[in-house]
Amino acid sequence: MLDVKRLRKRKCFSVYNKNNELFDIIKFNFIYQINISLNEKFEKKTKIKYITIIF
Repeated sequence: MLDVKRLRKRKCFSVYNKNNELFDIIKFNFIYQINISLNEKFEKKTKIKYITIIF
């Protein structure tokens, strides 16, 4: 379902699903600030949108 990959340089996680859709963040009780963005290099390779959760 969901893949979570940790970004080494940043203290955050990229959370996305393999259906190329942003998952419903409300279903997860994250109390962190959520930054929804697209990484151009990442999207060009995988064509996947993802949510970056900043801790």
